[in-house]
Amino acid sequence: MILERILGRSRITMLGVSASYFGMSATVEDNYVDDVQVIPLMLDFRQAFYRSDNDRFSTWLFVDAGYVFSITGNEMDVEGEFEFGDGWGINSGISIRHHTFSKAGFALDLGWFRHTSRMKWLPPSEKSGQRAWNLGMARLTFFF
Repeated sequence: MILERILGRSRITMLGVSASYFGMSATVEDNYVDDVQVIPLMLDFRQAFYRSDNDRFSTWLFVDAGYVFSITGNEMDVEGEFEFGDGWGINSGISIRHHTFSKAGFALDLGWFRHTSRMKWLPPSEKSGQRAWNLGMARLTFFF
């Protein structure tokens, strides 16, 4: 009965588009981590998992997928100077929403974001490659 009640109230699906900014930079014991800045443009799919009786509280499962634009400057390594290109990304996780007012509130998304970027070394090097990043993500959203 409880499972039927939960699943019966969870038939809400949302589809949307999102844009974000991620800036990553760190120095760990004299090892520099690439200073990467990206703007992912994602298609967002959400499915309600649980909704309270008064619809003020709900939990959602989400999956975002899309294209990641790189705004990172050129970097250097032993092979020479290289540039990061654009790539693809996917983000999945759980979202907790609270309707503070009847049509406004906030959502906390907890997820795992993975994206890849092409790397191309500038002449005289002919080398190219690809790099992938895996990031734990917490995102707070206000909606109205």
